[in-house]
Parts: sequence; C-alpha cells; structure tokens
Amino acid sequence: MRLATLPILVIGMLVLGAPVLGGSGQQPAQRTPSGQTTTREAEESDRPSDRTLRIVTFNIQGARYGSERIAAWLRDQDADVVFLQEVRRKSDRQPRGQTAMFAEVLGGYHWISGDTAGVAPERHCDVAIMSRRPLSDIRIHDAPAGGRVFAISATIEGPSGPLRVVSVHTTSTAKLDSERIARSAGQRFAEMAALLEYVRSYEGDIVVAGDFNAAPWMPEYHSVTQELTDLAPAAMRKKATFPTYRPSLRIDYVFARGDIHALAYEVAAVRLSDHAPVTAALKFSRASSRTAASQPTTMPAHGGESKQGKNEVGRVIRTGETLRRPDRRCGG
Repeated sequence: MRLATLPILVIGMLVLGAPVLGGSGQQPAQRTPSGQTTTREAEESDRPSDRTLRIVTFNIQGARYGSERIAAWLRDQDADVVFLQEVRRKSDRQPRGQTAMFAEVLGGYHWISGDTAGVAPERHCDVAIMSRRPLSDIRIHDAPAGGRVFAISATIEGPSGPLRVVSVHTTSTAKLDSERIARSAGQRFAEMAALLEYVRSYEGDIVVAGDFNAAPWMPEYHSVTQELTDLAPAAMRKKATFPTYRPSLRIDYVFARGDIHALAYEVAAVRLSDHAPVTAALKFSRASSRTAASQPTTMPAHGGESKQGKNEVGRVIRTGETLRRPDRRCGG
C-alpha cells in the first residue's frame, strides 16, 4: 500500500464507522425510559448472567432531595430488586405513595409497601420492595414494641430458585441522650431477635437489606452476623453510609444466607438522602435448597402494578400467623 493513500483510507474508515486502531466503532449505548440499553452489544455486556441478581438498598429520607433525582438515579442502576426505607405512604397530598410513583416512573416493577400490604394508615410503615420479578408470600414484620412495622418480606424466583427478600428499617437513635440511647438499643435488639427468629424459620436462600441503625462495632450487628453473612468485601466494610454530608457510620447493609456472594458492591457517592445507597451484584453459585414445591402455601399479597408489572391479589400475613393448607378437593 502506498503511504500517500493511508490518510484517505483512515478518513474513509472513520466516516463509515469502521474500527480504527482498535476502536470498537459502536455508537454509545442509549438508555430508554425503562433503563434498558438500545444496542445489542451494550445489553449483552451490561446484563448479568442468569445466576446474578442486581440489587439496591436505599433509605431515601422521604425523598427530601427530590423524587425526580432519586428516580433518575434508580433508572441508571437498572436493579432487579430495590429495597427501600423511609418511603412516604399515600396521603391527601400524595394519593399514590412514593413506592407506587417510583414503580410507575421506572416501569417494569412489581412492588409492595405499607399501602399495598394492608397496614393501617395510623401505623408507621416506611419499608418497601420493588422487584422485576413477581412478589409472593408477602409478610409484614411488626416491631415487638408495637406501633410500627420494621420490615417487609416477600418471595421472588431468584437466579437459583425461590429467594426470600427482606427490607429492614430498625429503630434509630434520634437524640443522643442516655435515656433515648438505652431505649432505642433495646428496641433494636428486640427487632433483630424477631428478624433472626424469622430467618431461622425459613429454610432457603434469603437476602436481607436495609437501614439497621447499627455500626459494625455494635452488638446488634454482631447478632445479625451470627446467622447471616455481610456481603460487603473487606474494603467496603470501612465505607460509611451515613450521614452523606459527613460520612462517619456504616449502618446500611446487604446480608444473605446461602451460596451467595457479591461480584460487585459499592456505596454510591451521591447526595440524594442523608443515607448513601448501596448497590451490589449478587452471584448465586448453586440451586436453592428450597424448591418451588416447598414454598409456603400462603397466597401472594396484593401490591401495586406498574405499566409493565403487576402483582397478583391475595392475603398478607403477619410473622407468626399461619394459614390452613387449601383443600384441593374444593378447588381452594
């Protein structure tokens, strides 16, 4: 090839979009409103394998920093499951509630919250779950001290079979006086004990995520790690999640039981709340020890529906409540 023709050839290749000096020649992937990329290459590289689940846990502080900003950030994460805390329920000022709003804006999510789980309006319940996969066997977990729901859980079809997912928000220490510190610690211990009793009663794989209001050096954290594994790698265990204006405490976690580990784990460096969101890509290395046939016989709970996702209608049960096995002869 004559050297004089080389510049012409290079210019032609650039115009036609051909790779030059190792370039890919692909146009940047564009995201649609549902969070999906528009090029096949981006979809194949961005999407996890069949045994991977992408999750987010986020205390959104009632979306004080703006619902639109949070929704835009969540869209970029394109998570399979989102664990939310401090979500505002529906009211006269907000007829649909924040979880329903996020699910509708993002599209493709099933969801459960205090509004859809039948929690009385006067009772405090600020936990929620959004999932790309249908949610069933919904349970609300009452705080032993009463007056509030501190966790909500459901079953999804995970990468290796049925997977229990639990969104948690334990009692905080709002005021740093000795009486409040002692009382809130006692309430958290009771909530942790109730949570772990439920975890022990469930036979299969489980992911528990949320705002635990307990740092790793506190005994509440130690009690949880006797039953569940903290999925954060060593480098991330020193990364504070609260408060975002002066990060000093790690109190937001992703715990699990089963053959599950984190391929990726990040405390996001964004100011969308007083808590930093945590993202993780979870790898499931084997089939779940709990088969579909061994799932509880409870009906799926009524939840919300987004433009692309819908929950079936059924009954929500509280922790400790049991349902009679349906009589198949009567079609129940």
